[in-house]
Amino acid sequence: MKWREARPENNISITYACAGSADYERDSEFSGAKLPFEMFLCVENGSAALTVGEEQFLLSKGESLLIPCDTEYRIEAREKSALVYVGFEARIFTVLRILSLFDYPIFFGADSSIFGICRDIAAMRAENEFTSTRLENAVKTVSLIYSAVSYITENSVPLKTVDAVMNGFAPLSDVLSYIGAHLAENIMQETLAGIAGLSPDSFYREFKKVIGHSPKDYIIAERLRRARAMFVLTELSVGEVSAAVGYENQFYFSGLFSKKYGISPTGYKKSVDRIV
Repeated sequence: MKWREARPENNISITYACAGSADYERDSEFSGAKLPFEMFLCVENGSAALTVGEEQFLLSKGESLLIPCDTEYRIEAREKSALVYVGFEARIFTVLRILSLFDYPIFFGADSSIFGICRDIAAMRAENEFTSTRLENAVKTVSLIYSAVSYITENSVPLKTVDAVMNGFAPLSDVLSYIGAHLAENIMQETLAGIAGLSPDSFYREFKKVIGHSPKDYIIAERLRRARAMFVLTELSVGEVSAAVGYENQFYFSGLFSKKYGISPTGYKKSVDRIV
């Protein structure tokens, strides 16, 4: 593999998930289900108590909180308040969450750039037709999310295992990209081994050593992860999502989903009907 292809700069993916605003009356509450992406919650007006996992934070105007992926959260408005939210994914080598490689803060004061970034993204989200303006906004949105992620990492401490993890994933970057691009297809291990330039047996061992799962189990996990994101971000039915991630048998898909997440696809779809 050419080193240029495996450079971290060429394997970072920043994806916009959602953005908007929500108004809360005094003493109103909302409990959010675990989301398959990170999300900023920012107080535009008023104040609110935000609980993330076991920690509670009292946020005032201009302050922000980062909800980590797969983390339950709760919003309690202390007065009439307005919140801004931005959901995103920041990955490297397709599967690695960039923030998982850092010991990072989740609270950001009013003096940070996070609130302004999120407010600008939320203000651009209303464009519904593909126009030059929307294209400009799309580019700006991704650029702003890059800025937010950069701000977080600049104020974080890399984990001691970062170099080892990155060195392990780099040789598999083309394989992981291929899986991501062909997730709904029947992906053969022999094909992946060929991309990696290894024999099928050597590839299996190397993949499992680095990723922690066999190629087959990894593909299943990625299909279910993508399905969960689709339930949050689209109006597709369970059957449509099942087919979109490569499972024509909806009942088989539902069984896999329920086993992994402890909730049926229908149940999860209902739980994320509202996220803020």
